[in-house]
Amino acid sequence: MKKFVCAVLILIIAGELAALILINAAVPSNISTPKDPIEVSNGLAGTLGNPVTTIEVTSMVDHILIMDVTFNRGNCHFIDFFIKLPVELKFGQKLTLVPYSTDIQHGCDVIETEIQTSQGHFSFGKGGML
Repeated sequence: MKKFVCAVLILIIAGELAALILINAAVPSNISTPKDPIEVSNGLAGTLGNPVTTIEVTSMVDHILIMDVTFNRGNCHFIDFFIKLPVELKFGQKLTLVPYSTDIQHGCDVIETEIQTSQGHFSFGKGGML
């Protein structure tokens, strides 16, 4: 009788451990984090061998309105000859911005990008979302 009781207890313990492992394996690690509606990346544009750095904002949702973009807390600007905010983007569409600085001596290395959208405010650094 003791062997049977011990065997049953071991099976119950093993069954509980297996259930816990299966539960943990079934829950994705990012379940509470919704996918960001935009992605920001660096790019290059230009012709005649003079490439310029660009910041590209890509829509990851069906519809989003880009209302404002700020580089380096307002210390960098973007060339807006053809771009007037707000801009509507649909899934997969991209807004390409060319940053510049009015301070020619120091230039403009974009470290932080803040974007105000119809779906909220988002901050990105060189490593991604802040």
